Amino acid sequence: MAILLRIEVDRNALRDLERELRALERAGGNLRGPFGRTGIYLNREARRNLRSRKRDWGPSTFRLSKSLAMRLEAMAVEVGSNLVYAAIQHSGGTVKPKRKYLALPVPPSLRRRGVWPRDLPADQLKFVPNATIKIGSKRWIGPALVRARDVEIDSQFDGAGTRSKGRRRIGKAGEVLFALVRQVTIKGRPYLIFDRKAREFLYQEIERELNRVLRRSGGR
Repeated sequence: MAILLRIEVDRNALRDLERELRALERAGGNLRGPFGRTGIYLNREARRNLRSRKRDWGPSTFRLSKSLAMRLEAMAVEVGSNLVYAAIQHSGGTVKPKRKYLALPVPPSLRRRGVWPRDLPADQLKFVPNATIKIGSKRWIGPALVRARDVEIDSQFDGAGTRSKGRRRIGKAGEVLFALVRQVTIKGRPYLIFDRKAREFLYQEIERELNRVLRRSGGR
């Protein structure tokens, strides 16, 4: 599901600037400028938050940060993404499979490169209902896809068609490649945030707009 952050005029939230807002309205100014610049600010900060994240799964594509967009209205601004995974990346949640299982890469090399079962020939994988699985500090017994036969992995490729810097080795039959789970809980890592710093930025932009309008009208 998509994620959307909407900032609009709220006299309670902007109580400290109520006088300036009224003065701005009387002077014939509007909030499109301040809200537009605040939307750009929020978009930039969200992109920065996303790009500074530590990557544990797959290569960085920056697809989410590139998808962030802004929509400006007369009295509001919206910043968000229409990607289906945008909200769960921000707020966290539970992912369940469309079919029976979700596949989680077990070897760190597969996780770093974002290799999934569809990336490997089907005859290289074998289903095992009670494999011993270890990812990080977690260990359990459950269904998995293991290597069906011994495979030579040379110094340039990791066995999934992806270049690596390792030495030539043999990928042993029975090696657990993918854990199969019923669901995965993702911890939220907020990236689109209207915090105190952003609120102060909006206040400053409203004051700047008021001063600009007053200068244009001769201070009336």
